[in-house]
Amino acid sequence: GTMIHVMKDMHGFAKRLREARERAGFTLTEAAYKIGLDLAQLDEAEQARGAGIAVNRKISDIADAYMVSPSWLVNGPGAP
Repeated sequence: GTMIHVMKDMHGFAKRLREARERAGFTLTEAAYKIGLDLAQLDEAEQARGAGIAVNRKISDIADAYMVSPSWLVNGPGAP
């Protein structure tokens, strides 16, 4: 898939990432397994301690798993 160059707003991204996961009803462990990410990577992204390349590569998978749009996840409300 396409590489999305994030993040202008790490804290906003981290907050939406966690909010979307919780709304989808997943624990961190379940979400990491479903998305195919290392638990530590997802945890760090949710805490704005760095959404590494691994998380960037998985934006569309994360969005699919959480049933949100990739643009909302990356850019927030009102994203095109």
